Amino acid sequence: QIKNKFGDKRRTEIVSDTKKLESKDFVYKESVIIILSKLGYIKSQLSKTYKVQKRGGKGKISIFIKPSDCVSNLLVCDTYGMLLCFSSFGKVYWIDLYKFPLSSRTSKGIPIINLLNLKKNENVNSMLFVKSYEKFKYVFIVTSKGIIKKLSLDEFKTQRNNGLIATLLEPDDYVVDAKIAKPSDMIMLFSNTGKVIKFASKDIRCMSRISKGVRGMRLFDNEYVVSLVVTDKPDYIIIATKNGFGKKSKIDDYPLTRRGGKGVLGIRINNKNGNVVKVEKVSMDDDLLLITSNGIMSRISTNDISCTSRKARGVVLINLSNEEKLTCIKKI
Repeated sequence: QIKNKFGDKRRTEIVSDTKKLESKDFVYKESVIIILSKLGYIKSQLSKTYKVQKRGGKGKISIFIKPSDCVSNLLVCDTYGMLLCFSSFGKVYWIDLYKFPLSSRTSKGIPIINLLNLKKNENVNSMLFVKSYEKFKYVFIVTSKGIIKKLSLDEFKTQRNNGLIATLLEPDDYVVDAKIAKPSDMIMLFSNTGKVIKFASKDIRCMSRISKGVRGMRLFDNEYVVSLVVTDKPDYIIIATKNGFGKKSKIDDYPLTRRGGKGVLGIRINNKNGNVVKVEKVSMDDDLLLITSNGIMSRISTNDISCTSRKARGVVLINLSNEEKLTCIKKI
């Protein structure tokens, strides 16, 4: 009776030749935010957790921060790719993002030493998201002293548990930023005092991993590089300062020169807006994530920031509490 009632034809097909499935095939591709603190706590959470607010708001908590700690880095990526972590020793380490668990807004994350085989006193200073290791793309690494280095992206294809040397560093120098670029791209370096230099990526030859790099920007005393921007079209840049101010200007407003120069003024800084902390390239209708030293996150529309001249001081991006500082910004 049951056979007569439910005995219809098979709706599935049984085949012997099947594709070999991996763990990441069962992970849904989503946009995530990676947050790293100065003491080495790292966490991942969904980008859609944060809705767009008006410029100048207070934001909301994104990570639990100890009194002695602060947020040092922020990255927007997706769950299908590799996270390259550049350390204070000039080495690079890898994290498979599909293996990285998601956290709630109020959690403090996990110690990064649980994920990476870091040595004593070794810290992660910069993070880079990589989808694939294309042969004709390059990684540009810049240090706080203005030294820049160009390596082929496929140099980082081979993973090692103990890390791989990415660059040799001078004493008291450290990696500030790393970006992927094509031969036709332009490179922009930004200092904490608001200076900017723009030059062609082809001005720098491709080097081996066991080298120091070349002079990208000439700095004065108490100056250091804070950001590297790669651009290939006439977009905009957002320059953010530690007291929560920022400005948007056209990339074409900055003259193209050769590497090793002192740069031109990109933003006028004073005691009110503070030194430059981070710079991000944006296009029309992009959103911008801002995170403070206390782990407060705000998401704003770049259309709310008016485009100004190179010498402008900027406007308020986020409302900060006492002793709170803006530490990082990222396009989303």
